[in-house]
Amino acid sequence: MSASDSTAPALIDRPEQVGQLASTLKHQRLIALDTEADSLYHYWEKTCLIQIGIASGQTFLIDPLAPRMNLAPLGPILADPSITTVVHAAGLEVRGLFKDFNFRIGGLFDTMLASQFLGHPQTGLAANLEREFDIKISKKAQRANWSARPLDKAMLAYASNDVAMLIPLYYRLRKHLKEIGRLSWVEEESQALALAPVSFEPPVIPKINGTADLSPRQMAVLDALVAHRELVASSKDTPRFKVIGDAAILRLAQEMPMNYEALKAIPGIPRPILYHSREWLEIIRKPPKLASKEPEVPFSPPPPPNPAVATRINRLRLWRSETAEKLGLKTGLLLPQRLLNPIAVMGPSTIEELANIEGIMNWRVQNFGVSILQALEITDLSLINNANQ
Repeated sequence: MSASDSTAPALIDRPEQVGQLASTLKHQRLIALDTEADSLYHYWEKTCLIQIGIASGQTFLIDPLAPRMNLAPLGPILADPSITTVVHAAGLEVRGLFKDFNFRIGGLFDTMLASQFLGHPQTGLAANLEREFDIKISKKAQRANWSARPLDKAMLAYASNDVAMLIPLYYRLRKHLKEIGRLSWVEEESQALALAPVSFEPPVIPKINGTADLSPRQMAVLDALVAHRELVASSKDTPRFKVIGDAAILRLAQEMPMNYEALKAIPGIPRPILYHSREWLEIIRKPPKLASKEPEVPFSPPPPPNPAVATRINRLRLWRSETAEKLGLKTGLLLPQRLLNPIAVMGPSTIEELANIEGIMNWRVQNFGVSILQALEITDLSLINNANQ
Protein backbone atom coordinates (compact mmCIF):
# COMPACT_ATOMS: atom_id res chain seq x y z
CA MET A 1 0.00 0.00 0.00
CA SER A 2 1.22 3.53 -0.68
CA ALA A 3 0.24 6.95 0.61
CA SER A 4 -0.55 8.22 -2.87
CA ASP A 5 -4.06 6.75 -2.94
CA SER A 6 -5.64 9.79 -1.25
CA THR A 7 -7.76 12.56 -2.81
CA ALA A 8 -5.92 14.75 -5.32
CA PRO A 9 -4.42 17.82 -3.62
CA ALA A 10 -5.81 21.31 -4.23
CA LEU A 11 -3.21 23.94 -5.10
CA ILE A 12 -3.83 27.30 -3.42
CA ASP A 13 -1.85 29.87 -5.41
CA ARG A 14 -4.28 32.79 -5.79
CA PRO A 15 -5.05 35.35 -3.06
CA GLU A 16 -8.82 34.79 -3.14
CA GLN A 17 -8.33 31.06 -2.51
CA VAL A 18 -6.71 31.71 0.88
CA GLY A 19 -9.86 33.23 2.34
CA GLN A 20 -11.96 30.41 0.92
CA LEU A 21 -9.62 27.86 2.49
CA ALA A 22 -9.78 29.65 5.84
CA SER A 23 -13.59 29.45 5.72
CA THR A 24 -13.33 25.70 5.19
CA LEU A 25 -10.73 25.14 7.90
CA LYS A 26 -12.51 27.09 10.63
CA HIS A 27 -15.17 24.36 10.75
CA GLN A 28 -12.58 21.61 11.25
CA ARG A 29 -11.67 20.35 14.71
CA LEU A 30 -8.58 18.56 13.43
CA ILE A 31 -6.12 19.48 10.68
CA ALA A 32 -2.74 18.14 9.56
CA LEU A 33 0.12 20.51 8.75
CA ASP A 34 3.53 20.33 7.10
CA THR A 35 5.82 22.78 5.35
CA GLU A 36 8.66 22.71 2.85
CA ALA A 37 11.59 25.14 3.02
CA ASP A 38 14.68 25.83 0.93
CA SER A 39 17.66 25.57 3.29
CA LEU A 40 19.51 23.33 0.81
CA TYR A 41 19.42 26.11 -1.78
CA HIS A 42 19.53 29.37 0.18
CA TYR A 43 21.37 30.84 3.16
CA TRP A 44 18.26 32.73 4.27
CA GLU A 45 15.78 29.89 4.66
CA LYS A 46 12.12 30.59 3.96
CA THR A 47 8.86 28.66 3.90
CA CYS A 48 8.12 27.74 0.28
CA LEU A 49 5.03 25.54 0.63
CA ILE A 50 2.44 24.89 3.33
CA GLN A 51 0.51 21.64 3.24
CA ILE A 52 -2.75 21.20 5.15
CA GLY A 53 -4.88 18.08 5.37
CA ILE A 54 -8.38 17.59 6.78
CA ALA A 55 -10.28 14.57 8.08
CA SER A 56 -11.99 13.86 4.74
CA GLY A 57 -8.59 13.10 3.22
CA GLN A 58 -8.45 16.30 1.16
CA THR A 59 -5.10 18.09 1.14
CA PHE A 60 -4.37 21.71 0.29
CA LEU A 61 -0.99 22.91 -0.97
CA ILE A 62 -0.56 26.62 -0.27
CA ASP A 63 2.05 28.50 -2.28
CA PRO A 64 3.27 31.50 -0.23
CA LEU A 65 5.64 32.51 -3.04
CA ALA A 66 2.84 33.04 -5.59
CA PRO A 67 2.18 36.67 -6.63
CA ARG A 68 0.14 38.85 -4.24
CA MET A 69 -0.39 36.01 -1.78
CA ASN A 70 -1.61 37.11 1.66
CA LEU A 71 -1.78 34.24 4.14
CA ALA A 72 -3.12 36.34 7.03
CA PRO A 73 -6.56 34.59 7.03
CA LEU A 74 -4.81 31.35 8.03
CA GLY A 75 -3.27 32.87 11.17
CA PRO A 76 -6.39 32.69 13.39
CA ILE A 77 -7.08 29.13 12.22
CA LEU A 78 -3.65 27.89 13.26
CA ALA A 79 -3.74 29.87 16.50
CA ASP A 80 -7.14 28.48 17.55
CA PRO A 81 -6.53 26.10 20.49
CA SER A 82 -9.85 24.35 19.82
CA ILE A 83 -8.48 23.11 16.48
CA THR A 84 -5.93 20.34 16.94
CA THR A 85 -3.09 20.83 14.45
CA VAL A 86 -1.17 17.62 13.85
CA VAL A 87 2.47 18.06 12.81
CA HIS A 88 5.35 15.60 12.69
CA ALA A 89 8.59 16.96 14.16
CA ALA A 90 7.02 20.39 14.58
CA GLY A 91 10.14 22.38 15.47
CA LEU A 92 10.73 23.55 11.90
CA GLU A 93 7.08 24.49 11.41
CA VAL A 94 6.92 26.39 14.70
CA ARG A 95 10.01 28.42 13.84
CA GLY A 96 9.36 28.88 10.13
CA LEU A 97 5.70 29.89 10.35
CA PHE A 98 6.39 32.39 13.11
CA LYS A 99 9.47 33.85 11.41
CA ASP A 100 7.89 34.15 7.96
CA PHE A 101 4.22 34.89 8.77
CA ASN A 102 4.00 35.60 12.51
CA PHE A 103 1.81 32.49 12.89
CA ARG A 104 1.54 30.49 16.12
CA ILE A 105 0.03 27.01 16.43
CA GLY A 106 -2.50 27.00 19.26
CA GLY A 107 -3.54 23.34 19.34
CA LEU A 108 -0.33 21.58 18.36
CA PHE A 109 0.01 17.80 18.57
CA ASP A 110 3.43 16.53 17.51
CA THR A 111 3.30 12.93 16.28
CA MET A 112 7.07 12.57 16.60
CA LEU A 113 6.81 13.41 20.29
CA ALA A 114 3.99 10.88 20.50
CA SER A 115 6.19 8.23 18.94
CA GLN A 116 9.04 9.08 21.31
CA PHE A 117 6.80 8.82 24.37
CA LEU A 118 5.59 5.44 23.14
CA GLY A 119 9.21 4.32 23.28
CA HIS A 120 9.61 3.64 19.57
CA PRO A 121 13.25 3.39 18.48
CA GLN A 122 12.48 4.93 15.07
CA THR A 123 10.33 8.05 15.25
CA GLY A 124 10.47 9.50 11.73
CA LEU A 125 7.25 9.91 9.76
CA ALA A 126 8.14 7.16 7.28
CA ALA A 127 8.91 4.72 10.11
CA ASN A 128 5.62 5.54 11.88
CA LEU A 129 3.49 5.08 8.77
CA GLU A 130 5.17 1.81 7.90
CA ARG A 131 4.83 0.48 11.44
CA GLU A 132 1.20 1.55 11.98
CA PHE A 133 -0.29 1.17 8.48
CA ASP A 134 2.24 -0.75 6.38
CA ILE A 135 2.50 2.35 4.18
CA LYS A 136 5.72 3.35 2.48
CA ILE A 137 6.09 6.97 1.43
CA SER A 138 8.44 8.13 -1.29
CA LYS A 139 11.22 10.54 -0.30
CA LYS A 140 12.44 11.23 -3.85
CA ALA A 141 11.59 14.94 -3.64
CA GLN A 142 12.93 15.46 -0.12
CA ARG A 143 15.98 17.39 -1.35
CA ALA A 144 14.16 19.25 -4.11
CA ASN A 145 14.44 23.00 -4.58
CA TRP A 146 11.12 24.11 -3.09
CA SER A 147 11.74 27.75 -3.96
CA ALA A 148 11.78 26.94 -7.70
CA ARG A 149 8.62 27.45 -9.72
CA PRO A 150 6.65 25.79 -11.15
CA LEU A 151 6.48 22.83 -8.77
CA ASP A 152 6.36 19.61 -10.77
CA LYS A 153 3.86 16.80 -10.25
CA ALA A 154 6.30 14.65 -8.30
CA MET A 155 6.96 17.47 -5.83
CA LEU A 156 3.25 18.18 -5.38
CA ALA A 157 2.56 14.49 -4.80
CA TYR A 158 5.39 14.27 -2.27
CA ALA A 159 4.13 17.34 -0.42
CA SER A 160 0.58 16.00 -0.32
CA ASN A 161 1.66 12.56 0.89
CA ASP A 162 3.45 14.08 3.88
CA VAL A 163 0.13 15.26 5.36
CA ALA A 164 -2.30 12.75 3.83
CA MET A 165 -1.83 10.19 6.63
CA LEU A 166 -1.08 12.47 9.57
CA ILE A 167 -4.65 12.51 10.89
CA PRO A 168 -5.03 8.69 10.83
CA LEU A 169 -1.59 8.50 12.46
CA TYR A 170 -2.73 10.96 15.12
CA TYR A 171 -5.72 8.79 16.01
CA ARG A 172 -3.59 5.64 16.14
CA LEU A 173 -0.83 7.12 18.31
CA ARG A 174 -3.34 8.91 20.51
CA LYS A 175 -5.05 5.58 21.19
CA HIS A 176 -1.72 3.95 22.11
CA LEU A 177 -0.79 6.84 24.40
CA LYS A 178 -4.15 6.78 26.14
CA GLU A 179 -3.82 3.07 26.81
CA ILE A 180 -0.57 3.57 28.73
CA GLY A 181 -1.53 6.86 30.38
CA ARG A 182 0.88 9.14 28.52
CA LEU A 183 -1.46 11.19 26.33
CA SER A 184 -1.35 14.23 28.60
CA TRP A 185 2.46 14.08 28.55
CA VAL A 186 2.55 14.54 24.78
CA GLU A 187 -0.17 17.19 24.81
CA GLU A 188 1.74 19.28 27.34
CA GLU A 189 5.08 18.85 25.57
CA SER A 190 3.45 19.78 22.26
CA GLN A 191 1.98 22.93 23.77
CA ALA A 192 5.37 23.90 25.20
CA LEU A 193 6.97 23.39 21.78
CA ALA A 194 4.32 25.57 20.14
CA LEU A 195 5.00 28.41 22.58
CA ALA A 196 8.80 28.14 22.50
CA PRO A 197 10.63 31.42 21.81
CA VAL A 198 11.63 31.89 18.18
CA SER A 199 14.94 33.55 17.36
CA PHE A 200 15.28 35.95 14.43
CA GLU A 201 19.07 35.82 14.59
CA PRO A 202 21.06 34.79 11.49
CA PRO A 203 21.63 31.05 11.09
CA VAL A 204 23.95 29.63 13.74
CA ILE A 205 27.48 29.03 12.45
CA PRO A 206 28.12 25.30 12.79
CA LYS A 207 31.22 24.02 14.54
CA ILE A 208 33.88 22.51 12.27
CA ASN A 209 34.90 19.01 13.38
CA GLY A 210 38.50 17.78 13.31
CA THR A 211 40.22 20.85 14.77
CA ALA A 212 41.88 19.20 17.77
CA ASP A 213 45.33 19.04 16.14
CA LEU A 214 45.35 22.57 14.70
CA SER A 215 48.01 25.00 15.87
CA PRO A 216 46.93 28.42 17.22
CA ARG A 217 47.78 30.00 13.85
CA GLN A 218 45.84 27.32 11.94
CA MET A 219 42.89 27.83 14.28
CA ALA A 220 42.99 31.58 13.65
CA VAL A 221 43.07 30.92 9.91
CA LEU A 222 40.12 28.54 10.19
CA ASP A 223 38.06 31.06 12.19
CA ALA A 224 38.79 33.76 9.61
CA LEU A 225 37.92 31.47 6.69
CA VAL A 226 34.66 30.40 8.32
CA ALA A 227 33.74 34.04 8.96
CA HIS A 228 34.47 34.91 5.32
CA ARG A 229 32.42 31.95 4.12
CA GLU A 230 29.55 33.27 6.24
CA LEU A 231 29.88 36.69 4.61
CA VAL A 232 29.92 35.24 1.09
CA ALA A 233 27.03 32.83 1.74
CA SER A 234 24.79 35.47 3.33
CA SER A 235 25.50 38.11 0.67
CA LYS A 236 24.82 35.67 -2.17
CA ASP A 237 21.95 33.93 -0.31
CA THR A 238 23.50 30.55 -0.97
CA PRO A 239 24.08 27.68 1.50
CA ARG A 240 27.47 27.52 3.20
CA PHE A 241 28.31 24.14 1.67
CA LYS A 242 27.85 25.60 -1.83
CA VAL A 243 30.50 28.23 -1.09
CA ILE A 244 32.96 25.72 0.36
CA GLY A 245 32.33 22.60 2.44
CA ASP A 246 33.60 21.95 5.95
CA ALA A 247 36.16 19.35 4.86
CA ALA A 248 37.68 21.68 2.25
CA ILE A 249 37.79 24.69 4.55
CA LEU A 250 39.51 22.57 7.20
CA ARG A 251 42.13 21.49 4.64
CA LEU A 252 42.77 25.15 3.80
CA ALA A 253 43.47 25.86 7.48
CA GLN A 254 45.67 22.79 7.81
CA GLU A 255 47.79 23.41 4.70
CA MET A 256 47.64 27.24 4.63
CA PRO A 257 48.51 27.73 0.93
CA MET A 258 50.32 30.99 0.26
CA ASN A 259 49.80 31.23 -3.51
CA TYR A 260 47.39 30.23 -6.27
CA GLU A 261 49.30 27.10 -7.30
CA ALA A 262 49.36 25.77 -3.74
CA LEU A 263 45.66 26.55 -3.38
CA LYS A 264 44.82 24.81 -6.65
CA ALA A 265 46.76 21.70 -5.56
CA ILE A 266 44.48 21.09 -2.57
CA PRO A 267 41.79 18.49 -3.43
CA GLY A 268 38.16 19.56 -3.25
CA ILE A 269 38.59 23.33 -3.52
CA PRO A 270 35.58 24.70 -5.48
CA ARG A 271 36.15 26.67 -8.68
CA PRO A 272 34.63 29.91 -7.30
CA ILE A 273 37.24 29.87 -4.53
CA LEU A 274 39.99 29.58 -7.15
CA TYR A 275 38.38 32.36 -9.19
CA HIS A 276 38.39 34.62 -6.11
CA SER A 277 41.66 33.21 -4.83
CA ARG A 278 43.16 36.61 -3.97
CA GLU A 279 40.69 37.37 -1.17
CA TRP A 280 40.89 33.85 0.29
CA LEU A 281 44.70 33.76 0.16
CA GLU A 282 44.87 37.16 1.85
CA ILE A 283 42.86 35.78 4.77
CA ILE A 284 45.19 32.79 5.05
CA ARG A 285 48.33 34.96 4.93
CA LYS A 286 47.10 37.36 7.57
CA PRO A 287 44.03 36.21 9.53
CA PRO A 288 42.40 39.03 11.53
CA LYS A 289 42.99 37.39 14.90
CA LEU A 290 46.75 37.33 14.41
CA ALA A 291 46.79 40.94 13.24
CA SER A 292 45.15 42.11 16.48
CA LYS A 293 47.37 43.58 19.22
CA GLU A 294 44.76 43.20 21.96
CA PRO A 295 46.13 41.49 25.09
CA GLU A 296 44.86 38.01 25.78
CA VAL A 297 42.39 37.61 28.63
CA PRO A 298 43.93 35.30 31.23
CA PHE A 299 42.15 32.00 31.64
CA SER A 300 40.09 31.66 34.80
CA PRO A 301 39.05 28.13 35.72
CA PRO A 302 35.39 27.67 36.66
CA PRO A 303 34.64 27.52 40.37
CA PRO A 304 34.58 24.02 41.86
CA PRO A 305 31.11 22.43 41.93
CA ASN A 306 29.10 22.64 45.11
CA PRO A 307 29.41 19.15 46.69
CA ALA A 308 25.74 19.07 47.71
CA VAL A 309 24.61 20.06 44.21
CA ALA A 310 26.92 17.49 42.60
CA THR A 311 25.53 14.77 44.86
CA ARG A 312 21.95 15.68 44.00
CA ILE A 313 22.76 15.63 40.27
CA ASN A 314 24.14 12.10 40.62
CA ARG A 315 21.04 11.06 42.56
CA LEU A 316 18.84 12.43 39.79
CA ARG A 317 20.89 10.62 37.15
CA LEU A 318 20.47 7.36 39.01
CA TRP A 319 16.71 7.85 39.29
CA ARG A 320 16.45 8.91 35.66
CA SER A 321 18.41 5.93 34.36
CA GLU A 322 16.44 3.34 36.33
CA THR A 323 13.03 4.91 35.68
CA ALA A 324 13.60 5.46 31.95
CA GLU A 325 14.64 1.83 31.53
CA LYS A 326 11.45 0.62 33.25
CA LEU A 327 9.29 2.87 31.06
CA GLY A 328 11.14 2.13 27.81
CA LEU A 329 11.96 5.82 27.32
CA LYS A 330 15.14 7.70 26.53
CA THR A 331 16.60 9.32 29.64
CA GLY A 332 16.60 12.78 28.06
CA LEU A 333 12.89 12.51 27.36
CA LEU A 334 12.02 11.53 30.92
CA LEU A 335 14.18 14.25 32.48
CA PRO A 336 16.21 16.46 30.11
CA GLN A 337 19.79 17.35 30.98
CA ARG A 338 18.81 21.03 31.20
CA LEU A 339 16.62 20.27 34.25
CA LEU A 340 19.21 18.38 36.30
CA ASN A 341 21.13 21.43 37.49
CA PRO A 342 18.09 23.62 38.36
CA ILE A 343 16.57 20.79 40.41
CA ALA A 344 19.89 20.02 42.10
CA VAL A 345 20.57 23.68 42.90
CA MET A 346 17.12 24.25 44.39
CA GLY A 347 17.05 20.90 46.21
CA PRO A 348 13.24 20.91 46.50
CA SER A 349 11.72 19.17 49.48
CA THR A 350 8.04 19.57 48.50
CA ILE A 351 5.96 19.00 45.39
CA GLU A 352 5.16 22.71 45.31
CA GLU A 353 8.84 23.65 45.23
CA LEU A 354 9.51 21.12 42.48
CA ALA A 355 6.57 22.42 40.44
CA ASN A 356 7.99 25.96 40.56
CA ILE A 357 11.13 24.97 38.65
CA GLU A 358 10.96 26.45 35.15
CA GLY A 359 10.37 23.85 32.44
CA ILE A 360 9.61 20.95 34.78
CA MET A 361 6.16 20.30 33.20
CA ASN A 362 3.02 19.24 35.07
CA TRP A 363 3.16 15.68 33.76
CA ARG A 364 6.55 15.12 35.40
CA VAL A 365 5.43 16.59 38.70
CA GLN A 366 2.15 14.66 38.76
CA ASN A 367 3.60 11.30 37.73
CA PHE A 368 7.12 11.42 39.12
CA GLY A 369 7.24 14.28 41.61
CA VAL A 370 7.22 12.07 44.69
CA SER A 371 9.84 9.68 43.32
CA ILE A 372 12.09 12.59 42.26
CA LEU A 373 11.93 14.01 45.79
CA GLN A 374 12.67 10.58 47.20
CA ALA A 375 15.60 10.20 44.79
CA LEU A 376 17.12 13.41 46.12
CA GLU A 377 17.27 11.78 49.56
CA ILE A 378 19.14 8.58 48.49
CA THR A 379 21.81 7.79 51.08
CA ASP A 380 23.46 4.72 49.48
CA LEU A 381 26.68 6.30 48.20
CA SER A 382 27.56 3.27 46.06
CA LEU A 383 24.40 3.78 44.01
CA ILE A 384 25.16 7.46 43.59
CA ASN A 385 28.71 6.77 42.45
CA ASN A 386 27.48 4.19 39.93
CA ALA A 387 25.10 6.75 38.43
CA ASN A 388 28.02 9.00 37.63
CA GLN A 389 30.03 6.33 35.81
